[in-house]
Amino acid sequence: MTDEKFAEKLEMHKNTVYRLAFSYLKNIQDAEDVTQEAFLKFYRCDIDFSESENEKAWLIRVTANLCRNYFRANRFKKLVPFDENTAQAPVFMQSDLETLDLLSALKPSYRTVLYLFYYEKYRTSEIAKILGRNENTIRTQLARGRERLREILTDTETQGGIIYGK
Repeated sequence: MTDEKFAEKLEMHKNTVYRLAFSYLKNIQDAEDVTQEAFLKFYRCDIDFSESENEKAWLIRVTANLCRNYFRANRFKKLVPFDENTAQAPVFMQSDLETLDLLSALKPSYRTVLYLFYYEKYRTSEIAKILGRNENTIRTQLARGRERLREILTDTETQGGIIYGK
């Protein structure tokens, strides 16, 4: 792959990869590290992708795996709580930050599926292919993730906290 072609692909997919990494790791620096590592793997891979969507799917899968590896490696001695005032990343709108903060309360499997479905606009069959899971599993995770979000919002409302999206 030429450097020019790689630069074009980087520009095309960097926001998706970064947002996914950030939704997993909840830390700007770690998300940047994973994003860089994902694109290094992409640069070094010797796969001829037939379509841009195949590239994107490959990058999403690699990013999710790298994030899981971060957790497994026990690199996090202390997670820094997410503070939208100090964590303004240029690829996020304010509503994105609030939604990602809310998604961070979910298990990674629900978080990833909801992110791909609502942010990246993939269908459940496409998500199943990307993540290498059964389509029914994806639908179940979507339903459970939505239910968990509903519970979080209800708890927040009953405790007098703010509700995102209002």
